[in-house]
Amino acid sequence: MYHYYKPLRNFVAKLDRTAALLQICRFFQNIQYGESIPLQFSRIHPKGKCSIKGVVFPWELDILAREVILNAGVGASKNLFELKDFVSAIEKVRKLQDQQVHGRLEKMIFQEVHRIIQQQFPWQAHTVELRLARYFRIYRAPEVEALLEKETGLTIKKFYLLGMAIAGAFISKNSYDLNTDFTQLGISDQQRDSFFSLIVMDFQPLRERAKSVQEYNENWSYTINPLQSTPLVRIFPEAPNIVICPVPNFILSRVSEGLFFDLGRIEGFENPYGAAVERYVGEITAELITSDSLSIQEGEEYFVKKNKKDGVDWYVFDGAAAMLVECKSKRLGLPARYQLEEGALEKEVNYLAKFVVQNYKNLADVVGEHAPWKPEGRKLYPVVLTLSNWYLFGPSIFQKLEDAILNLLDRAGLERSMVELYPYTIMSIEEYEIAIQVISQVGLTEFFEERAKSEHKGWMVSPFMDSKYPDVVANARFDYLRSELDFVVDDLDAAV
Repeated sequence: MYHYYKPLRNFVAKLDRTAALLQICRFFQNIQYGESIPLQFSRIHPKGKCSIKGVVFPWELDILAREVILNAGVGASKNLFELKDFVSAIEKVRKLQDQQVHGRLEKMIFQEVHRIIQQQFPWQAHTVELRLARYFRIYRAPEVEALLEKETGLTIKKFYLLGMAIAGAFISKNSYDLNTDFTQLGISDQQRDSFFSLIVMDFQPLRERAKSVQEYNENWSYTINPLQSTPLVRIFPEAPNIVICPVPNFILSRVSEGLFFDLGRIEGFENPYGAAVERYVGEITAELITSDSLSIQEGEEYFVKKNKKDGVDWYVFDGAAAMLVECKSKRLGLPARYQLEEGALEKEVNYLAKFVVQNYKNLADVVGEHAPWKPEGRKLYPVVLTLSNWYLFGPSIFQKLEDAILNLLDRAGLERSMVELYPYTIMSIEEYEIAIQVISQVGLTEFFEERAKSEHKGWMVSPFMDSKYPDVVANARFDYLRSELDFVVDDLDAAV
């Protein structure tokens, strides 16, 4: 593999690292906001626009940024703002992507599809604002925010104010001054510096970090870009207060989803965070239900003999059916997202299987009328919600999950027939927020009976809804969390 990698490495070595990273930043902003790039780039756009949108994709720029960090020097004979050099760079990235599974693709096609989905789908999501607002609402739960403030000296509002201010600045600027005064926003210099300590890294340590995780094998294009955790780079020795941001998208993801890893280092974080996620699901369900026939009720603790049971997190029900909702904040582990061999993915699939069987145990107690909530003849549908989207797709992964669930049912002393009698569904909260709107229109029984049909087995919930209920999905609301960020945006506007 390294033999095929050399042409890209040698090409990138002829780029100036500072210039190339600034140019990649501009390419990202061209795709997202239509920011200007050299006029000659209109020659590669099918409509003659001075844009690379739809011609080059964000994940390819992400890979290129990582290669610049690894291999670019100081001074240059190549220039990414020269069309021929840029095209050459992207072609080399694409050829190497094709080569990394050459000869194995036929045998490992489903694994490769999984990796492509993990790499590309997050860039294609049109709900960046929703994710920001969703995490903001979860983090501002008092017990979670108290931990954040203790760890960083910042409230979640101040964390978001800084992140959004800096992300906005890079739309029109190439660099940012770490000494910028934020006192107008009620943020002290000490708090500002605490924030930057989490997301800024000097170039040389960043390069070393990139080297430590890089792989020159079938995983090459999927390995993590260290800019995801430290998106701002201190690259000018003579101006240590000036930083650049090669991949601007990473700023907002770092202050929302990425904040989880800062909080995750705090002892005792799991319980309040899990409770905040559960509470969020209940609140957003109540807000999105539009049918008078649908109700939501929180699960309660109960005892079976002397055994204390936590039970289902939420019941969503109408007169004929009920959804038994189990909320999980665990995200798909990094190795499972990018490794071609399936060991790491199987480990994560086993976690999902445990979550499903946990819900089947809850369901068995409901059917046995041990739980406070009574089914009263309703058809029951167990649902596991994950906070982040695992993007699990395809018959291979589905079969591994199904096998793991059946084995765990055996160990738990539950009938395997539960899988057929009470078909389970796994979806992300992002998918759920659309699903609850669809269910409000078509009803629980219609939705889950269609979902359980054989032609939809192994499908993620989003493509199922897009295929079965395209008109309802097209009319779904996406503004339901807008007010979450309004007072953050209002403070930013007032300070400008």
